[in-house]
Amino acid sequence: MEQRRTGPLCGWQFTHPTQFLRIDAHARAAPRSAAAGVGSLARYLAAGSSSELEKARGIFVWLTANIRYDTAAYLSGRFPSTEPAAVLKRGLALCGGYANLFAALAREMGLRVQIIEGYAKGFSYRVGAVILDWSNHGWNAVNIAGDWYLVDATWGAGHLEDSGHYARQLTDFYFLVSPEHLIYTHFPRDGNWQLLPTPLSRDRFERQVFLREPFFRLGLTLDSHTEAVIETGGELDIRLGAPPGVFLMAAVGTAGDAAEVRRTASGCQVTCRFTKAGRHEIVVFGRGGSEWGTYEALAVYVARVDLGKRATGIGPAPHLPPTGRLPDVKWVLPFRKALRPGQVEFAFISAEAVELVIVQGERRYRLRRRGVILRGKVTLYPGPCQVVGRFTHHPASVSIFSGQVLKPCVPHAVKWLLGLILMLIAP
Repeated sequence: MEQRRTGPLCGWQFTHPTQFLRIDAHARAAPRSAAAGVGSLARYLAAGSSSELEKARGIFVWLTANIRYDTAAYLSGRFPSTEPAAVLKRGLALCGGYANLFAALAREMGLRVQIIEGYAKGFSYRVGAVILDWSNHGWNAVNIAGDWYLVDATWGAGHLEDSGHYARQLTDFYFLVSPEHLIYTHFPRDGNWQLLPTPLSRDRFERQVFLREPFFRLGLTLDSHTEAVIETGGELDIRLGAPPGVFLMAAVGTAGDAAEVRRTASGCQVTCRFTKAGRHEIVVFGRGGSEWGTYEALAVYVARVDLGKRATGIGPAPHLPPTGRLPDVKWVLPFRKALRPGQVEFAFISAEAVELVIVQGERRYRLRRRGVILRGKVTLYPGPCQVVGRFTHHPASVSIFSGQVLKPCVPHAVKWLLGLILMLIAP
């Protein structure tokens, strides 16, 4: 059997992020007529490519730009045909459709390609849960200059938010992704397609920390806990290696309670303090460049807390419960608390707030502070929304607003006008 190995192109996203500008533009400019069939589309993409690498890249970019994830089919469980011709006709696909079309185009362009079946820790995955169905996803391996590389066009095209909203966004990470990175979320049925020197076992895959794409993009490393489920007492410290210019925040539990994050000599330390026993989910968020703005979820742990157990943290003793006095915060913007989707400016006045964070699904947005004013513009999506803060007299985070971002609707004035027109034209 052929020895499957990966090559030096892995990680190109971090070293040569602009090398595909020409081939990307060619793929995105494909006329609709080119997608009449696999053959015509392959000929168009090949015409703009001068190497196996550019052929594979052209396929990946065209797929992510022109095929939408079929959210309705996924949520309903009624799966459509995954045949390449059907995917081209509908412009919609689930993972099997993406993988099959990638393979069909690659073969038509003379590339060696493999469809990989296995398990992926995607939308329905819950950290710490036992994996029962080990075949819920499909992706590809493509041979370039004699080496095999991993590609996931489905995840490269976008992702489902916790609310069920599909966020369409090209994610270069999943083109020629490093096997050492992909193994944190993707487990092929055939262990050889891990492309690792020593394949990971199912048990190890199931137990390891749930790391997402931003973790690797921001250059983080695991300096302490490598498994997702942590048995702990009332305090827990998690240490992550983080380069300068990377900022982290963390949340504990479904209420989004903040955990303390502080800089260390080698990165950051996340300190969680628990007052209740049981299962607590810990999500670490990060961003690069500036501490103000949107933070992406990058690592998820589960703490199983036994308050009689010795704490695994190394920081100071847990804080005493808050005094009970409500924080002094004045809501300034938006003028109405009935939130709508789109870009919304938030502004608050508080002399006591250490930080205020807008919480929506997998995103956290830290408002910029200038004096006693905390403000920032946030893009909201339909679904639950919270404003959570930390205050000088409250050691734990406090939710100061909890509501729903409403779905777009027809304005009342328009409804009234339509009703009037119907009355006038009625017989």
